[in-house]
Amino acid sequence: MDMTEIKKALAETFGKYDERVQRIETNLIDLAQKYAGRSEWHGDGSGGEGLGALVTKSDMLERWKNGDGRVVRTEVPYDLKAAILSNVGNPATGFPVPPDFQVAGSLPVPRFWRALWNRPTSSNAIETVTATPGGAPGADAVAEGQLKPEAALSYGPATVPVATVAFWALCSRQLMEDSAAFALYLDGEMRNGLDAKIDDEVINDTGVAPHMNGLVSASTPWVPAAGSIGLDTMISTVVTLRANGASKVVIGISIADYLATMLVKSTTGEYVISPGTNLLAMIGAVLVPCSAVPTGNFVACGTPEGCYIALRNDVVVEVSREDMDNFRKNLVTTLVEARMALVVQRNSLCLYGPLVPTTPLATVSKSA
Repeated sequence: MDMTEIKKALAETFGKYDERVQRIETNLIDLAQKYAGRSEWHGDGSGGEGLGALVTKSDMLERWKNGDGRVVRTEVPYDLKAAILSNVGNPATGFPVPPDFQVAGSLPVPRFWRALWNRPTSSNAIETVTATPGGAPGADAVAEGQLKPEAALSYGPATVPVATVAFWALCSRQLMEDSAAFALYLDGEMRNGLDAKIDDEVINDTGVAPHMNGLVSASTPWVPAAGSIGLDTMISTVVTLRANGASKVVIGISIADYLATMLVKSTTGEYVISPGTNLLAMIGAVLVPCSAVPTGNFVACGTPEGCYIALRNDVVVEVSREDMDNFRKNLVTTLVEARMALVVQRNSLCLYGPLVPTTPLATVSKSA
């Protein structure tokens, strides 16, 4: 049999595939040689290619040209084994052991403003009314056909602006990325710092823009009864506020006064506060130790009838590199911010005054 025609037909059919197979073999050999060079090369950690070449091969420049031209980030397969420094382990004989970076964040602390009733708002100002006096006196039984009495109550409009409380801090991008613990630490520290300042605004500020009008200036003065101790004053204010229509009472005292009140003893050395905290809770009161309350004084308010928080934005934490020269310096800006207003509707349901200095009680006689 003549095989010439058969060979010619096979060559015409499969010849083009032979060329492709040869090209594939050549490419595999080239790739193997390049890979061997990368795996054996330890000069500057780039695997045999410069950083510029690796960046050029990536789509980073193309995305930058087609994007908005701000910041484009790409992950370059760069071998950083020789660039990592550590004082633990031996880089010459094995991969160095990175240090265990640890920081403890802050725990949440009770805050006066968070104990107040709050409602959301979508505006930058609150339109409300103020009532004078507190409550609505004057109601009476009326005989048929007689004129009904008028409530001894007047209302007036009031506008309360929403205040912004904020601050920021800088840290390096490496520190933020390398340690999740540090991010939690910074978050906790700044949130607690902002909460403390909001308490100070709600209690002490005078309303001069851009500050809130705090409860110290907006409340009704309270004069404690003679001979009472701190706990007596707190219970009296709660009973007064509840009697005037408050559904919930929040009391703020300084941390030092809270300690002094809790440690009151009789002349026989017995603590007299034992039923006190339970009694406050029983009559609808929340006691909040607060560093913003001036020492020796207290703030007590019925909420929401007396005052409440109109919350525009709760505490928000934002992290950005687009701030000043952060990109060039590899820094990160952390901004913490909150927006809210303290709305005082009835001054008579907000009380502020002195705590009577705690003094030992007289000796309690006990039957045999």
